Amino acid sequence: MPTYDKRSQALVENADRKGTERIGPLANLWTRLAEDFAAEHEARYGYRDREGRLELVTIRVTATSPGAEVGLAAEPVPEPRRGRRAAARAELEVVHGPPLPGSEIAAPAVIELAESTVLVPEGWFARVDATGTIRMRRTR
Repeated sequence: MPTYDKRSQALVENADRKGTERIGPLANLWTRLAEDFAAEHEARYGYRDREGRLELVTIRVTATSPGAEVGLAAEPVPEPRRGRRAAARAELEVVHGPPLPGSEIAAPAVIELAESTVLVPEGWFARVDATGTIRMRRTR
């Protein structure tokens, strides 16, 4: 027999149920839903409508099952890495934190954000739109 959790969000409203049959295990579920609705209605509004009929409009159901066992791998051992990058010394503007909407940042610049760092290289400029998004465009 299905179980019914009173915390489920079931929306019911007074309506005519002509021609609707209550058969099988759903008949018991319907009786429980109707009784719980009447009790909640009485708690909120101070009375039960004993003559009214109910129509189930929406019911949300959640089904769960156990997931697969998850094993954690051993921590990775850091490996030394070597690389070579072309570098040049340059004076640049450093913007600490997110720039304000409407800001324009000329190259060369670095914008230091909490989650990332944005480089504005020579030949580019950055403009911050109304939502705070940093948009970069070529100046050439």
